[in-house]
This record gives sequence, C-alpha cells and structure tokens, in this order.
Amino acid sequence: MKKLVVLVFLLVAVMLVAVACGPAASGPAASPGSSQDILAPVAKAAAAEGKVVLYAASGAQVRSAMIEAFNKAYPNIPVEVVSDRGSVLALKINTERGAGMYFPDVYQNSDSPAVNIPIPKNALVPREPQFVLPELTNPDLIKKTWYQGKFFWVDKGHTTFGMQLGPDIGMAINTDLIKPADITSWNILLDPKWKGQIIVNNPTVPGGGESFGMFTTMVMRPDFLSKLIGNQPVLLDDPRLQVDWLAHGKAAIVVAPNQDTLSEFIKVGAHVAPAPSPKEGTWMAVGLGAVSIVDKAPHPNAAMLFYEWLCSPLGLAAFEAATGYGAIAPGSGTRLSKALGGMTLVYRNEEVVIKVSETGLDKKFSEILGVTPGAE
Repeated sequence: MKKLVVLVFLLVAVMLVAVACGPAASGPAASPGSSQDILAPVAKAAAAEGKVVLYAASGAQVRSAMIEAFNKAYPNIPVEVVSDRGSVLALKINTERGAGMYFPDVYQNSDSPAVNIPIPKNALVPREPQFVLPELTNPDLIKKTWYQGKFFWVDKGHTTFGMQLGPDIGMAINTDLIKPADITSWNILLDPKWKGQIIVNNPTVPGGGESFGMFTTMVMRPDFLSKLIGNQPVLLDDPRLQVDWLAHGKAAIVVAPNQDTLSEFIKVGAHVAPAPSPKEGTWMAVGLGAVSIVDKAPHPNAAMLFYEWLCSPLGLAAFEAATGYGAIAPGSGTRLSKALGGMTLVYRNEEVVIKVSETGLDKKFSEILGVTPGAE
C-alpha cells in the first residue's frame, strides 16, 4: 500500500489543477477533426440510440457548459441529465440496480463517492481496454499528453478516470466577517472567537467533509475533531445552503465547501471567497473530475462517445473552461508541480479509503459527532 500522506514542497497554491495536459481554455481551441473522425462510427451508432443519460454531481453552470460543448460537436445526440450530490447519485445507482433498473450511461462525480459506493457493487465498467482515441491508447501520446505520462485512476479496477487532480478548497470565508490574511492555520477553527460561526461538511459521508476529517486526523492531531466540536460548528449536508448561510453572514467559515457552488456565488457578487491554503496544507482529490461508464448502460455507444469525448483534448478544454480551473501545457510536469503550492497533501483514492476503514477513523468521526457512519 502506498504512503497515504504525500509531502509536496513547491511554490504557489491553487484551487485545483488538471491532471490532463489538454490545452488551456484561454489558449487556441482544440481541433476536433482527428477525434471526431476516429469516433465517427461510434457517433453514428450513438445517434441511433437516441440519447446519452448522464448522472452528474457538477453544478448547473458546469453541466450546461459541458453539455453545450458536447452538443456542438454532436448536435444529434441529446444529453439527459440527472443531477445531485455525488454520494446521493452513487446510492441511487445501487438502488436502481438492485431493482433491476438500468438508467444511467455515464457517472460524473467526485472521487470519494465513486470509491465508497458504486464500485463495491460492480456498477462501473473498467475502461482502459476499451479506449479508442490515440491520446488514450498510444503509449507515446499518453506520455506527451498526460501529466507524468500516465493516467490517474481513482480505483484499482480502473473504472473511474480522474480528469483533474489537485488540492481541494479547505475553507471558504465571508469576507465581511473575516479577512483572507487571518487564515494561516487550521487551528483557526479552534479559536473561540468563531464559536458557533463555522459550518462543517459531515465527515462521515463521502465528499469534502470526509476528506477534512481524514486530513485533520492524519496531519493535524487525533483530537482535532473533538476540539472542533467544542467550538459548536454547524453540520450541514446541503452544499448550496452552506454557502448561502455564509453569504448571508450566518457563518464566517465553511469547511470543505463545494467548489462549483462557491464559484456560482462569487460570480453573482456574494461576499464569499476561498480561504488561502493553511500552512499545514490540505487534501488532494480529483474534485468533480471523476468520470465512469455505468455497467449495463442502456445506450452503450452514446456512453462510449460521451466518455471518450470528455477525455479528449476538446472535451477537457470544455470541462476546464466550465470549471474555471487552469489547464496544463502538453508534456509539462513542472508546471503542475509549481502550481500545487508548498503544502502537505493527503492523497485520497481507494487505498486511503481502505486504510481509513482499517484504522477505524470512520467510526471515530461518528463517535465524536454522535451520528451513524454514512448517514445522509
């Protein structure tokens, strides 16, 4: 088992960076010609299937931009979307499959729900043997196109492809109540000054709250969560409500906010902002850049087309433009390294989840919070 805590000492911190070395959204548009030519037979079969069904955990703005870009390339293949939190969608997939119903083709989510919920039920399909595009099959192109010359898989079975990788936003703040310069350490959450003014994602369910719980227990100290509870934080599962309360001054800090939701509030002028990365660092994740094909997809060709397009330079550019996260120049490992910023990163994938289960950290969180593990 790999080491769970990865120490990265670099220059500047960013919110999130892409693993893929696709073209930056602000740079020249990627030419769709070669990819579309290769995928033409698949596109023809997909059009005959009528649609592609996407279960998506991304925010409305990201979904709309992503779908608009796909339909610009393939206007005769409508995208039907079911959206919710990643953990809710993961449970939905398993519940539907248990009843013999197979609705989604593609599952776009964050890494933790993908690892914790659908994969143990064999609901996701290993993709690597079925790739078609040269950027996904040609070893030389893979080395040139992808960060460190390889793919980032969330799980050992290679069912969930990580399009992005980087440090999550650890905290968001109301800029009328607290200044970014005041955030230097995670210990600010223990300051009595902010008692009752902190919102925390539930650490016992898949997502950012779980990552926060793992990070603080591993990197800070084992009793950090216990001390935090003494500061009377509010536990909210609804990502929009978290940021809404923050924007209206009902809280000064949100721990492990949803990045899409936070971006939406910032764009409309709310006085909220991501806090600077604390000196102790943050956790590493793929954000909402995890994508899978669901087993027994009702529209298999459409599923394959959407998946391959999303993982192509054109799809990656659209995803990056929609999320606002910077792209990495082709073949550049140094640019990503410099961007990640001097911080301690907890790298989260299937091995980390297994380790958390083995060490009983999930039960520890539940005991501290007085809730049932995995409860929504």
